Amino acid sequence: MDDKIDVNFLGCNTNIDKTEPIITIKRDDVLEPLYNNRFLVRFPKEFEIDSWFVKNIRKTPKTFFKKSENKLYVTIYQYLCYGDLKIIEKCEVFNKLYLPSIIIDDLDKTGCVINSEKYIKCRIDQVDFKPCDYSDCNIKECILTIHYDDAEIIK
Repeated sequence: MDDKIDVNFLGCNTNIDKTEPIITIKRDDVLEPLYNNRFLVRFPKEFEIDSWFVKNIRKTPKTFFKKSENKLYVTIYQYLCYGDLKIIEKCEVFNKLYLPSIIIDDLDKTGCVINSEKYIKCRIDQVDFKPCDYSDCNIKECILTIHYDDAEIIK
C-alpha cells in the first residue's frame, strides 16, 4: 500500500505522508474543512475532486437479514471553478473509468490515518444540486449518490 496521498488543494500540489499528522498548516477560514473533518475521501485522480472539497459523507445502513443497498452520499463544496455543468462533466469522466474505487480514511485528532476502507466498482448515479438562494451565504454544494459493489478494510 502506498504511504503517500497526492493532494491538490486550491491549486497547491503536495504529497502527504499517511503516517504523519496532516494538520500542520496555519488555521485559516478557507481551510476550515481540514480542521473539522476527521476523515478523507480519496477519489481517483482523474475525477479531479480533492479530499478537502468533501463536506460530509453518509453511508446507507447495513441490514443483516436482507440485501442492503451499497450507497454513499457525498456532499461536496462547489468552489468557484466548479459550476453545475463542470460537476456533471467530472461525474461522466468518473463513470467512464474502469472499475473506479473510492477510499475513505478515518483520522485521529492529530491527522494520522487509523482506518482505511476501499469502496470497489463505484459509479455515480445521481448529482443533487442545492438551490441557488441569495438568502444563503454558504458555499454552494451538491450531493453525489454513489453505488459500489463491495467494500474492504485496507488498514
